[in-house]
Amino acid sequence: MLHGQHPCSAALYEGRKASKRMDFGTGHRNTIRWNNFGRFFTLGGYGQLKGDTDFWDKPGKKLMASTRMECCVVCGWAPDGRHFLTATTAPRMRVDNKIEIYDYLGSPLGRIEFDELLLAGEEREDSVCGGLSDWAESDSAGGLTCPRL
Repeated sequence: MLHGQHPCSAALYEGRKASKRMDFGTGHRNTIRWNNFGRFFTLGGYGQLKGDTDFWDKPGKKLMASTRMECCVVCGWAPDGRHFLTATTAPRMRVDNKIEIYDYLGSPLGRIEFDELLLAGEEREDSVCGGLSDWAESDSAGGLTCPRL
């Protein structure tokens, strides 16, 4: 839970008794993202904040890394729970549109820059058309489109 004025306090509470299990200190943070398996998570300050991001290991109760992800608009964990994607997208940001990939330790793995990027995220092969890939049709550009049902 992130609470209070900035720099706000961050803590993890037990669900039933609301007792504090871990305290993460204070910082300029407004976003929490858990990986799919509940082991790793990030605390980040995006939007009008500078993009400071902490990578945490919940079972180990330790901060693994801190980094700055400037101008981050979209972020999230990959399905494997070991890679973290951030993106700067239009129309929120009209300049420096990019996708960056980090590992679960906060180390940068890659960066792709765009003139204009509207959306970024993961799309698994089995999720085309909501898992109905047999219903997908090729469009003129060689991509897949989902017909209206």
